[in-house]
Amino acid sequence: MKILPTLAVLLSCSFPALAQQGLHVGLVSSYNTTWVLDQQMFDSPEFEVVPSYAFAPVGLSVGYHFSDEVGLFGQAILTNIRQTFDVEELDVAIGERTTELQYLNVPILFRFSSSPDRTVGFNFYIGPQFSFLLRGEERFTFDGGTNSPFLTYEATYASTDNDDKYQFNTFDFGGVIAFGAFFNLTEDLYLTLDIRANGNVLEMREKAWVEAEESLYKNLTSGYRGDMSKRHVVWGGVEAGLHYVFSSAW
Repeated sequence: MKILPTLAVLLSCSFPALAQQGLHVGLVSSYNTTWVLDQQMFDSPEFEVVPSYAFAPVGLSVGYHFSDEVGLFGQAILTNIRQTFDVEELDVAIGERTTELQYLNVPILFRFSSSPDRTVGFNFYIGPQFSFLLRGEERFTFDGGTNSPFLTYEATYASTDNDDKYQFNTFDFGGVIAFGAFFNLTEDLYLTLDIRANGNVLEMREKAWVEAEESLYKNLTSGYRGDMSKRHVVWGGVEAGLHYVFSSAW
């Protein structure tokens, strides 16, 4: 019961003013739920989606606040994406289909924040994002299920490390929206804690891969078949950052 009064005191306390105007440099890190969206796979009885999680372990954030409330930021963030589907036959799991990707994401974000004169404030980010693929792999692990428990193998469908496999597109584009709080630690240093959502809109597979799957499954009458729907990535989670303001130099 003492938490709410304590929080109220923190929110009302004045702090040695942190002037937001100026150059901001910081490091960010996040933990996300990650999704490779493919409506064909979601609708197919052969695939059962498995919730997947991954770190965006480190990112650099550099921005400039034109005033205490409005700034423009550029970031470079190393981001891991993972999506697993259980592969089923007659409702029996016989393996997994897993996609693992690593991107260098470069968002350009407007930041809107409340007054920096108090210990705790609130901020909001929005803007476009450019994604550059560093590594990617999609593989199928077959374990035989209950019918063939001793038959196991792994097949790689796509890999950036093997030119003989299907390939991913190396560039993607999307957007970011985030909101949360900042905490003034000193006159020049502050911590951010945000809920952040990211989504890319371009097809993540090269054209040859899409055409090959359409040809392979076109004669099926049910399940994963026909025109392959667009496959793209989305992710979101909690991001923490530590930032320093070079206000005296600007």
